Amino acid sequence: FRVMLRASGNEAMLTRQIADCGLSEWVHIKPALGYTEALAEMLEADALLILQGSDCNHQVPAKLYEYARAGRPMLALTDPKGDTAAVFARFGGTDLAPLDDADAIAARLRNFIPALAQGALAARPQPDVVQAANRRSRCAELAALLTAVREDAQGRRR
Repeated sequence: FRVMLRASGNEAMLTRQIADCGLSEWVHIKPALGYTEALAEMLEADALLILQGSDCNHQVPAKLYEYARAGRPMLALTDPKGDTAAVFARFGGTDLAPLDDADAIAARLRNFIPALAQGALAARPQPDVVQAANRRSRCAELAALLTAVREDAQGRRR
């Protein structure tokens, strides 16, 4: 079992915390990768981890969309009431625990790691769900929304 945290933005503090908790054997801080290299690493990982605190409930990290596209099992440590959890569920994700609940994370890991080792985490997002979430599809949705707003505003002025 090994967790790699890339480009955390606070490497020195995390490195100290990891050492203080005796987790250096399992948790590793790594530098950022280029986009293509990061995608290749995602495709080779056994599982992918999303970390997001409840103070970011109205934000969805772009990484989640890349993870879904990679088609690897995912574990989300985020607020179940946040937007990230909602998108995670839409992608078929069920392995979720609040980032600030150590007992819930431990319980989830006790199930997730053995299931992963046994190859029992085969749930993957449906291709049509991933396709609907890509940048081109989302831009088309935004364009349609803006067109509808413009047409509504023009209709009100008449």
